[in-house]
Amino acid sequence: MQSAVVDRARSIDDVAREAAWSADATCALSGTVRGLLVRRWAENLRRRFGADAADRVKSRMGTLALEDDPRDDAWVPVAAQLRATELVVELFLDGDRRALAPIVIDDALRNASTMSKLALRAAGPGALLSRTGSLHGQACSEGRAEAIVQGSRARLRYLESPLFEHPTWRLLAMIGACGLVALSSRTLVSIEAHDVGPHGFGLEIAWR
Repeated sequence: MQSAVVDRARSIDDVAREAAWSADATCALSGTVRGLLVRRWAENLRRRFGADAADRVKSRMGTLALEDDPRDDAWVPVAAQLRATELVVELFLDGDRRALAPIVIDDALRNASTMSKLALRAAGPGALLSRTGSLHGQACSEGRAEAIVQGSRARLRYLESPLFEHPTWRLLAMIGACGLVALSSRTLVSIEAHDVGPHGFGLEIAWR
């Protein structure tokens, strides 16, 4: 792994409090992600916030509006994923991005198949985190990622894309790591975020 100057560690609450980008800046982001990352988003919103919840979000997204349940292998604009997330915070969470974490993790637990949960429990989070580089390339068209896993600790680096500077993307990356630990039936010990050079983001994760 290339050496890099890393800034002070920040908690998930610190990242959740970072100043949001404007809607125009978010919508201007290039790149796509797999539909797997927004699986059943509309169904989950309706279950939690009411029958019109997804329509309220879509009405504010313009040309970025997501399908209710994109195919797992479809490519959707990453700007749509981020803008939908921001609108959920604005419309249903009183602007508190910290409230996203339990919701996103609960949705992941509901959406994961029994077989995938059993496999993760058997292998532990390290097995999947060690594949961060290849999995990122399969799920996102922007930048690259790398990982070092040692025992019950992992260091992840996302490099070479302005996307990794976006505060909502960073928060979702942290929540996703927390969710992976939860899906593996392990206990999260700590998770810290770092800036890694220009256009980079790092995570340090420990579990037991």
